[in-house]
Amino acid sequence: DQPCFGHRSDFGSAAVWNTYNQTRGDILTFGSALRSILPSRATVGLYGRNLPEWVYSQLACGYYGLITVPLYDTLGEEALHHILNQTEISLVVCDTFERAESILKQGSKYMSHLVVIKMDEADRKKLMKKAKDSVAIFTFAEMLVRGLGKEKDVPEPNPDDLFLVCYTSGSTGLPKGVMYTHRTFLKAVSVTARLYEFAEISVVGNVHVSFLPLAHIFEQLAMAACLLYGSQIAFLTTDFTRLLDDYAHYRPTVLALVPRVLSRMYAVVMEKVNASKMKARLFERAMKSKLEEQKRGIFKQCGILDSLCFRPIRNRVGGRVRVIVCASAPLQPEVFQFTKSAFSCPVIEAYGSTESGGLITMTLPTDVTGGHAGSIALDMKIKLIDVPSMGLTVKRDGIGESSWMGIPRRATSMARDIVRQGPVALSMAIVHPSYCLQCIAPFPNPPLDSPLTVLDLCTNLPARACNAELPTPPQIIGERNCGSYNHCTTSTRFLQLTMVMMMMMANGICVISPANTPGYYKESEKTKELFDEDGFIRMGDIGRWTACGTLQIVDRCKNIFKLSQGEYVAPEKVEQVYALSPLVLNVYVDGNSLYSHTVAVVVPNFEKLQKQFPEFFDELLKENNGIGSDSKKLFAEACRKKKLAKLILNELNKLGAEKGLKGFEQANCKASDAEIFRRPDPGTV
Repeated sequence: DQPCFGHRSDFGSAAVWNTYNQTRGDILTFGSALRSILPSRATVGLYGRNLPEWVYSQLACGYYGLITVPLYDTLGEEALHHILNQTEISLVVCDTFERAESILKQGSKYMSHLVVIKMDEADRKKLMKKAKDSVAIFTFAEMLVRGLGKEKDVPEPNPDDLFLVCYTSGSTGLPKGVMYTHRTFLKAVSVTARLYEFAEISVVGNVHVSFLPLAHIFEQLAMAACLLYGSQIAFLTTDFTRLLDDYAHYRPTVLALVPRVLSRMYAVVMEKVNASKMKARLFERAMKSKLEEQKRGIFKQCGILDSLCFRPIRNRVGGRVRVIVCASAPLQPEVFQFTKSAFSCPVIEAYGSTESGGLITMTLPTDVTGGHAGSIALDMKIKLIDVPSMGLTVKRDGIGESSWMGIPRRATSMARDIVRQGPVALSMAIVHPSYCLQCIAPFPNPPLDSPLTVLDLCTNLPARACNAELPTPPQIIGERNCGSYNHCTTSTRFLQLTMVMMMMMANGICVISPANTPGYYKESEKTKELFDEDGFIRMGDIGRWTACGTLQIVDRCKNIFKLSQGEYVAPEKVEQVYALSPLVLNVYVDGNSLYSHTVAVVVPNFEKLQKQFPEFFDELLKENNGIGSDSKKLFAEACRKKKLAKLILNELNKLGAEKGLKGFEQANCKASDAEIFRRPDPGTV
């Protein structure tokens, strides 16, 4: 009888909650209705924004042996047509008339039924006219009536039966359908659910606001983990633009976010903080104090500095956040540290992919550095491989002086001797609880038959976070007996030296996860390309091991481009920096080998521009008397002016220099447009 799904019709009304019992009843009823019109193993498309009915539909399909295929707007017409036909979707559940109309427009020969969550009689007639009797049309409520009192027994699924086909965005060519069986999806959920235990927060009484697209695996797993622990799940009242209003109403305890959301929050807050030198000094002092406490595992929300600097930020999202999980792209270190300070709770940055079953690495709750994707999660394996097209090579037979980063020559010589003897076989590292799991750097290419497991000898649990920063390769592998800790044996020194091999070298990332996809749907050739000869998934990312053994993501292989002078640029890194500017709502960086510089496409923050460049807008109003107070026309006209582009570009280059961007990484040309990034989904172009 605990609340499960909550939704409100408008911002002035209270949320209506369905209990877990009611939810299960609706799932069984809807699933029985589906099975009355569809055969077993039929495919069902889900197309719409996050709603309780969306989740009912997917769970009902899972109960009754049907396969779900999430669809989303940013696929485009060609990709949508491709998916409908490749998966032979028999029935599509849509949230609105507009999306239902878009589905019918594709003219799929396989589709026989269409279910619309919200539709009036006039809309039904329009859809029936377009369908021409080839597609039966129902409302969601009608399907519930159809299945009411006729609930069918739930068959036990085969663990290796297909459960979900999750299409990737298709950065090159048409999107590919990543397959999840019942087994792999449950394993992915179990890994995600460990985050509660890992962050040491209560699994009772949690609230999650679902707004990231359920068509993406990150939100799928976040929601499934919440359901596993009996959490409350709320949905947005309208769209992403009013997210903070929904946060204030539902008061979530768990936030599943992407970097763009946190970067936007950081930019807004820091603009206000930096308006006063005294505020800036006070805020900096408060952040430093918070981070020092969190290194020691202390997360408290009290004190004068906390009340002055951070409580107002927490209150904007309800004031009850216990843990924040951020994924989908690297998070800037300053944004990471700001978020940890402001919310005074574990902030876990995770790395993974749709193909790997979600989470592969994650930062520790007590990590305050940021700028990396954390340590390898349990039961995962990672290796770095050559990327010849980018000149990146993993040296397996030796190590150069430049790779040691200041390690004494004698130590370098000893390490070379070990490397020549082959990989060091290490099946377990016993560590003192006061040392950090992050400080144990796995071998760049560990022996497959000897995975590195890091345990505390006394508790037999994963190693805890360290109490202090440990510079350079730490001495952490040894034995602990009766309270005495020996961490400086000759063999220990050898092991730690071999582990810091290749720290600063970037290479292609490959992973093995218990939740690895079996492959792409009906794409045998692309499935072969996905896996290497050892069964590792090629992630398509470039990464490196940091000095403390965490994985740092440089960028997507396909995103990185070469400029005319031969320099490689990772555009996402530049975008993350430019997104910190209060003048920027969204930004996209690109370039190619014909030019020596990058180009930034920017959607500016109109209100901030007017405040920062009043003279420009005064001149613009004089030139265009007819515009008057029409802000949309004024903004559109401003975006056409090269002078505004130059003003914004100067600000971005100044910010980039402060954040350490190299000259060739900086944009030298900029276009601004109010309509390029219209969609509210963070990170979409």
